[in-house]
Amino acid sequence: TKPFNLSFLTNKPTKPFNLSFLTNKPTKPFNLSFLTDKPTKPFNLSFLTDKPTKPFNLSFLTNKPTKPFNLSFLTDKPTKPFNLSFLTNKPTKPFNLSFLTDKPTKPFNLSFLTNKPTKPFNLSFLTNKPTKPFNLSFLTDKPTKPFNLSFLTDKPTKPFNLSFLTNKTTKPFNLSFLTDKPTKPFNLSFLTNKLTKPFNLSFLTDKPTKPFNLSFLTDKPTKPFNLSFLTDKPTKPFNLSFLTNKPTKPFNLSFLTNKPTKPFNLSFLTDKPTKPFNLSFLTDKPTKPFNLSFLTNKYKSYYKPELL
Repeated sequence: TKPFNLSFLTNKPTKPFNLSFLTNKPTKPFNLSFLTDKPTKPFNLSFLTDKPTKPFNLSFLTNKPTKPFNLSFLTDKPTKPFNLSFLTNKPTKPFNLSFLTDKPTKPFNLSFLTNKPTKPFNLSFLTNKPTKPFNLSFLTDKPTKPFNLSFLTDKPTKPFNLSFLTNKTTKPFNLSFLTDKPTKPFNLSFLTNKLTKPFNLSFLTDKPTKPFNLSFLTDKPTKPFNLSFLTDKPTKPFNLSFLTNKPTKPFNLSFLTNKPTKPFNLSFLTDKPTKPFNLSFLTDKPTKPFNLSFLTNKYKSYYKPELL
C-alpha cells in the first residue's frame, strides 16, 4: 500500500465504516483523523499481514463523543510506531486495542487530553516476541473509567510508562503480566488532586521481574490496591512511594516465590494517618534488604514512647 490520508471534516455524525489491510507486502504510512462537531460512529481498523506495518497516526479532535471502535494487529511481522490520540471535550467511548503477533511490537503512544470522562477500554498483547516501549497517558479534568492492560507473552516486555495527570478521580483498572520471560522496567504514576480508585498490579511469571516504580503524588486519599508477585524467579528492586496530605488506604503487598526477593523501598511522606496495610513474604529463599519508612506528623500510637 502507498501512503494515504483519510480524514473527516464534518458537522454531521460519521457513519460506521471498516478500514482493513489484507496484504503480504508492507503497509505504508498513513493518517486517519476526525475533526468534527458531531459524534463519530463505530468503526474497525485492522491489519492482517505477513509484512511489517508502517507508522501511522489515528487522532480525534472533536467536541462530541467518540463511539466504540476496534484497532487490531494480526501479523507475523513487526508492527511499526504509531500514535493514537484523543483531544476532546466529550466522553470517549469504549474501544479495544490489541496485538496478536509473533514479531516484536514497536513503540507507540496512546494519550487522552480531555475534560470529559474516558470510557472503559482494553489494551492487550498476545505475542511470542518482545513488546517495545510505549506510553499510555491521561491528561484530564474528568474521571477516568475502568480499563485493562494485559500482557500474555513468552518474550520479555519492554519499558513502558503509564501515567495519570488529573484533577478528578481515577477509576479501577487492572495491570497484569502473565509471562515466562522477564518483565522490563516500567513506571506507574499518579499526579492527582482527587481520589485514586482501587487497582490491581500483578505478576505471574517464572522469570525475574525487572525494576519498576509505583508512585502517588496526591492531595486526596489513595484507595485500596493490590501489588503481588507469583514467581519462581527473583524479584528485582522496586520503589513504592506515597507523597500525600491525605490518609492512605489499605493495600496489600505480597511475594509468593521460591527465589530470593531483591531490595525494595516502601515509603510514606504524609501529614495524615496511614491506613492498615499488609506486607508478606511466602518464600523458601532469603529475603533481601528492604526499606520501610514513614515521614509523617500523624500516627496512631499503640505504645508509650517512654518504653522505647
